[in-house]
Amino acid sequence: MAEMNRKIIRMNDVVEKTGLCKTTLYKKIRNGEFPAPFPIGGARARARGFLESVVDEWINECVKGPPAPLTATLEQPTAPAKLKQSRSAKVKTADQLDPAETRRLENLRSGNKARRPEKKQAKAATESV
Repeated sequence: MAEMNRKIIRMNDVVEKTGLCKTTLYKKIRNGEFPAPFPIGGARARARGFLESVVDEWINECVKGPPAPLTATLEQPTAPAKLKQSRSAKVKTADQLDPAETRRLENLRSGNKARRPEKKQAKAATESV
């Protein structure tokens, strides 16, 4: 049997080795999907570590897993097609617009940035008084 690596590594080394972030590793530990760390330096010690050989075994098990089938994702309809359909359903014709929307669109087309001209008129009227 090959000699097992008995080196203790800390969380930052595990992050570097696995490529996962700390949050993901902690979630996997909580769900039992990743080996839990053990205390280093006695029962009351706060420092925790992982056996490098155990982490390496976990990585090897992940690599051995079957690859995800690519054909299943290609056969499904894509989201942009649905988005395009929903946009076309919301488009209104000119006769469906109310007068306020029509004025606003005309102002935008002409380059007038005032979206509410009636507010400007009311402000001008109060200033002239």
